[in-house]
Amino acid sequence: MKAGETQKYQLLDINALMYIIRYMDVATLLHRFGSSLRDARKRRGLTQAQLALLASVPRLKVIQIERGDASVSI
Repeated sequence: MKAGETQKYQLLDINALMYIIRYMDVATLLHRFGSSLRDARKRRGLTQAQLALLASVPRLKVIQIERGDASVSI
């Protein structure tokens, strides 16, 4: 990395992440996933419609996932 550049990616400790996921209730997991998706989408400057087009899913599905709806199948 050159001087002045920011790190774009973080390394994950997969074992720690799996432990957290294993003991997290589903509602919390879906909420966190939805929030992470929304944050990533906004950082990239995408609208929900643009993300839906890139993912080949309806915009409503993106909205439901970002909301953490339990009825959404991915």
